[in-house]
Amino acid sequence: FNEMEEELTRQVRRDARYEVNKLVLLETLKKEHQLVEYPDALAKVLNMPKSLFKKARWRFDSVRQNDSEVLFQIEDQTYSIGALLKHINGIEAQDSTTAFLYKQYRSYRDASLIAYETAHLSEKHPEFRFLVKEYYDGILLFSIMEDEVWNKAASDTVGLKKYYEAHLEDYRQATEVQAIMIKADTEEALKPAKAAFDELNPQELLNNDEKQIIESKINASSTVSLQIIQGTFTNTEQPVFQSFQHPGDTLMEFEEAWYYLNVLKIMESEVQPLDEVRGRVMADYQNYLENRWVEQLRGEYPVNINKRTLSYVYKRARKK
Repeated sequence: FNEMEEELTRQVRRDARYEVNKLVLLETLKKEHQLVEYPDALAKVLNMPKSLFKKARWRFDSVRQNDSEVLFQIEDQTYSIGALLKHINGIEAQDSTTAFLYKQYRSYRDASLIAYETAHLSEKHPEFRFLVKEYYDGILLFSIMEDEVWNKAASDTVGLKKYYEAHLEDYRQATEVQAIMIKADTEEALKPAKAAFDELNPQELLNNDEKQIIESKINASSTVSLQIIQGTFTNTEQPVFQSFQHPGDTLMEFEEAWYYLNVLKIMESEVQPLDEVRGRVMADYQNYLENRWVEQLRGEYPVNINKRTLSYVYKRARKK
């Protein structure tokens, strides 16, 4: 079906049954919207002198295109002869027959009916009205946010730099540690690890051979299989290292687990240059501008919340 859907859709639209459905819809709309047609005005269009058909085209002058005589009426909205003639003037393929003029009248009338129905859908269908309102509000909010926040943040390079300089600590790199780490459920399980490392006293990360020797010693003396993890870690990625101010090793409990930590080096954190963190600063600056704008709006347009009604809504939502 996915492969054939487009072709099937074209076939249905070419099928006579599609036209029948369209006619049924139009007949329904005529009754719903109280279509009134004026035969005398239509006759005036159909009897246009053939002299107006020049160079394979109907050419209606400005006087005729401003003819305000009512051709048909949909509820309280009227459609004039002049409006139809402007519609015909805009058509490329034309012929000089009365049948062509009548066909264009019907086309204009039917299109007007559907346009009227579309324009009043929200009155007939509340769900559709709510959906349109949601889209309208969303697009409006997007447009305002673009003007008040996003574009300002993107173009205000001076303001961006001032914001960065006022919040330097937010862009400080996390402290990095070069370390060897083993994790276990109990302190007792880690004591053989500490003894093995005290004997080796490593000054840098272990090579593969050293790592295998240490692991074999640890696991030979313990009922629990332990694995050495080593490398460079940040103290935000691994909060267990945050207590270290200087290189060294220790056994410690952290968040319901035990660790043997051997910190070889500590690389102090530095504030990252603006060029390296521009994306983060831009996002933070946008949030700052948005919050400042919202506070300004709160001052201009005080919000009063009916807490009783809000509580009722919460209760209903929880039940669902």
